[in-house]
Amino acid sequence: MNLDMKEQAESIGELIGQGMRCHAEGDIAEAERLYRVVLDQDPENVDGLHLLGLVAHATGHLDEAARLIGLAVERKPDQAVFLSNLGNVFLSMSQPAKAEAVLRRALTIAPDHAAGHNNLGLAMSAQGRFSEAAQCYRKALSLDRTLGDSFANLCTVLTNQGLMGEAEEAARGGVDVDPGNPDAVARLSQVVLKRGRAEEALALAKAALERSPSSSTLLTACGLARLELGQPIRALDYFERAERGEPKLVETQGYRKEAEARKPSDAVLLEQLLTAVRRGDVEMFIDVEAFRMPHSPLKVEFYANWALLMNVTIWGVSFWLLPQLWALGVGLGSAALYYLFGRKIVGNKMRAHIQDRLGADTSLWLKAWNMGGVSLRDNATGQIVSSPDGRWRLMVEDIAPTQQSPNP
Repeated sequence: MNLDMKEQAESIGELIGQGMRCHAEGDIAEAERLYRVVLDQDPENVDGLHLLGLVAHATGHLDEAARLIGLAVERKPDQAVFLSNLGNVFLSMSQPAKAEAVLRRALTIAPDHAAGHNNLGLAMSAQGRFSEAAQCYRKALSLDRTLGDSFANLCTVLTNQGLMGEAEEAARGGVDVDPGNPDAVARLSQVVLKRGRAEEALALAKAALERSPSSSTLLTACGLARLELGQPIRALDYFERAERGEPKLVETQGYRKEAEARKPSDAVLLEQLLTAVRRGDVEMFIDVEAFRMPHSPLKVEFYANWALLMNVTIWGVSFWLLPQLWALGVGLGSAALYYLFGRKIVGNKMRAHIQDRLGADTSLWLKAWNMGGVSLRDNATGQIVSSPDGRWRLMVEDIAPTQQSPNP
């Protein structure tokens, strides 16, 4: 090798090293630029072709990725990593048969490559060959017990085969490998749920949700457990939060629609609330002053006006029938009695009237709740929800769970 060629090789090696560092740090654009510089200097450089192919794969340019990595394979057909990554591209292109072929070639060269066996399992699974896929995942795990993806994939194919006991074992293996992984816990929760242990499934997902509150997989797992427990309102709350979380799950929208379909009507929930109030399970607090506002959905001034009219009438009659000083005393006495006792009586009448009116008309109840001035207290837990922000439907569901048929 002459000096110029040696210097060029060193330069290319440095460029590839810089590109790989940028790639590892997530600076894909700079990595791509450096790999292209390598290929400008040496169009046949297999590492440049392979690495630029990985960039194309990562950025969704699958045809270009297959072309570039394929060129690298043509130039170095004995490189297992090239073949393995080409297989991954074919998997992304939904071409599992092609993926299987190149992955088997890769494993012939490097039979102890655990990730290669995992990827071959993906190719088998995509072709509906679940038993063969399970064998591949088990082989991968026999080579490397830390492969969380292999536990996850094994759980999936075992679930597809209805082998729920083995699926739970695989899911627990994934949690053991990475207990802080919300997806692993959500997967275990859903397997436990499918085995009929809804309370345990909910407890698993809720505990992990405290560490990862925006995990859509955990929120969805909680929602599914709530739905199975006959709590569609809480399930709906979880599914709506899951749609705002990460990662975005396509199936969550379907779960949300199912929860909406199973949610009781507001009329049913209001009747359950009033039943709980009559039983003493819930206390309803009504702020009378809020219902005196101009925008109040119902008027209660009648009671206050009635009390004022009674006071004036007593005073007027006493002045007409009694001597002046006696009349003054009666009038002052009636005013004092009203101040000491009457206000409370009138207030109670107002509250009773408001509660009766709200309980008889669902639309009126919703308007009043949205206006404010109503609070509910769960006497068992001490929880208080206040309008307009408090979620009264959740409280009602917790106190009087709606009996729903379980998921098929």
